[in-house]
Amino acid sequence: MSTIGALGRYQSAMDNVMSEMEMETSKSRSSSLSSPKTISDLEELGKLSGKKRLSFTDTASVSSASTSNSNSAKKKDRDVKLQERVLRVIERRSNQMSMNIMLITKYITSPLRIYLKFLVQFAAPESKLTMAQSIKAPKRILDDISSPWSANDTLGLKMLIKMRRMKTQTFSSLKSNKDFMILAKPGAEGNRDNRKAYALFNELMHPGKELENEAHLWFDSFMADDHDLLESVGFEANDARENLVKELAFGLNMFAYSVTEKPLKFKHIQGGAVAEETITCEKALHSIYSSLMSVNEPKLATGVTYAMLDAATKHAYDAAMQQYVSARTLANSMDTWAAVDEPKVSKSRPVMF
Repeated sequence: MSTIGALGRYQSAMDNVMSEMEMETSKSRSSSLSSPKTISDLEELGKLSGKKRLSFTDTASVSSASTSNSNSAKKKDRDVKLQERVLRVIERRSNQMSMNIMLITKYITSPLRIYLKFLVQFAAPESKLTMAQSIKAPKRILDDISSPWSANDTLGLKMLIKMRRMKTQTFSSLKSNKDFMILAKPGAEGNRDNRKAYALFNELMHPGKELENEAHLWFDSFMADDHDLLESVGFEANDARENLVKELAFGLNMFAYSVTEKPLKFKHIQGGAVAEETITCEKALHSIYSSLMSVNEPKLATGVTYAMLDAATKHAYDAAMQQYVSARTLANSMDTWAAVDEPKVSKSRPVMF
């Protein structure tokens, strides 16, 4: 069940992630957002870097061939152990970053949040405030759904539609948990169609320039500050990112499997009394699309030109026209998202198949 309470918990968790990221950003030497690092991560990485420098001790002065061979073997052992420890750091940091990005994704794609925000934002201008105040929810959530529709909201709607498509066209044919894991988990034994396993990852990480948000910047900067350390043990930034890509791709697939199945439940004031409403995700998306398509283009009376209107009428006409254009654009986008996957191209992020 998707409820206001669950939405509030997502929002709180997301706010904590945002605060952590902002703190890291303020400490960063560059202007880019950095991935979150725990104190233990930083200490371990520092120790690893120091130990790596010690491993380069010159052994040319050792006269004995056997001693040289022994030292060489020990050095290889040290290097292997160092690589293993760096891999553990990458694994831990990948898991942390994946969970943080998933928290943000779960909030912005919440069917209940998108539905409530749509009800408020695409209501008639004179009834927006009344609509928002009628919903029984904490102030922070009301502030969110009352704020103007943004690129994050469009991205959330897009991802929800892509998840619905994945659920109905791909996951619905699976007959067992094993089948699901083979298809949805990158690198799983028997996973031959990796393209499908990475489909939602590609959508989230390559949303289009106008839909970029903090999550994409965090992904881009993952392990970026540790470039020298990675190179010192023979790794590259893309090696570290590959682990994050797999974690995030699987997390998105897991979320998509159930998110559209949960009924949406909320309370609102109706006729002076509290009414409870429950709606399915499918009906919510259909309602959003139908409402968008029903917004009519404003027309001027016969023989009347825009220049002839007074200031107040022009303002009302402009607002109505803007809402019509926004509604029709979003409805057309919903058609596209439900039918096709646009080509993904990126220089900074991996495009998986």
